[in-house]
Amino acid sequence: MFIATRTKTGKEIQTDSKVAIAELQNCQNSGETTDDVFRAVFGKEQPGQLRCYGRSVTTSSLKEDEETNKLKQKHANEINSLKEEMNEMREEM
Repeated sequence: MFIATRTKTGKEIQTDSKVAIAELQNCQNSGETTDDVFRAVFGKEQPGQLRCYGRSVTTSSLKEDEETNKLKQKHANEINSLKEEMNEMREEM
């Protein structure tokens, strides 16, 4: 994602971005995971901050969103099963 956002416009890339892109590509070619590569190039995350997500996103807000999505999926599944059950009852009548 970092590479795509820095090279998409076709303009000249800043030197620090060029260095970071080269390091990222070298580490990726060595077979490391993307998270390990990112940490190796940019360092450890600061507490309460997430890179590449914007200013207002925190780890707790990501967890809340994940839990909300799980609950929504659970409720949607429950609604579908209840609708199926109701249709079966109607057919029996």
